Amino acid sequence: MKFEEAIKMVGKQYIQEEIKCREENDITIKLPIRFKIRMWWMFKKEKFKSYYL
Repeated sequence: MKFEEAIKMVGKQYIQEEIKCREENDITIKLPIRFKIRMWWMFKKEKFKSYYL
């Protein structure tokens, strides 16, 4: 499994769990900023690696 596929799977699973929790609590859906930054950094790091390898 490629790194990108794993990230997509984990992201989808996380979002689905958040949607279930938010539906129960009837709150608008927002992804945590830490999660957004972490995902952004992982993609940037992989791009950087692919350019220089």
